[in-house]
Amino acid sequence: EWSWRLEWVTCLAVAPDGDRAVTWSRAYLGDDAKGPDWLEVWDLAGRRHVGRVGVPRSPAPVAVLSPDGKTLVTWGEGRGRAGSLRSWDPVTGRSEGSEVPYDGLGGMVHGPGRDPHVVFVAPRARNELIALDYRTGQQVRTVALGRADALTRPVFSPDGTR
Repeated sequence: EWSWRLEWVTCLAVAPDGDRAVTWSRAYLGDDAKGPDWLEVWDLAGRRHVGRVGVPRSPAPVAVLSPDGKTLVTWGEGRGRAGSLRSWDPVTGRSEGSEVPYDGLGGMVHGPGRDPHVVFVAPRARNELIALDYRTGQQVRTVALGRADALTRPVFSPDGTR
């Protein structure tokens, strides 16, 4: 039997090949949150926990794995600090660069395209999807969605055509 103990999981990212997953979790003791949040790496194929790294607590974290499964991109914000993007090696848990400030994110996804460093973000309360280089925070492209309400959780079809 395969089992693992997780605390409160606030975000889940699964590699496209289905062999690896990353969770963003936190421990709760009674009604009070204690300690840091955790990025937990799971080997789904081998059915084992690989490791974890402490990260600043965030009320609404977002995490996505790159199409090749080699980079994890996270976004989080905390009390009194603006949101930021960070990239990680999902095997070692090591950060692959500095934090890139980016405030007000509602959702994020790796999308179709040739550049593995581009994620598509849906800013909170804005009716657009932005292609963003997560290493620099530079906008590559902005797409107005023409919807009456804001997009919060963008997704693409597996083949990237929709």
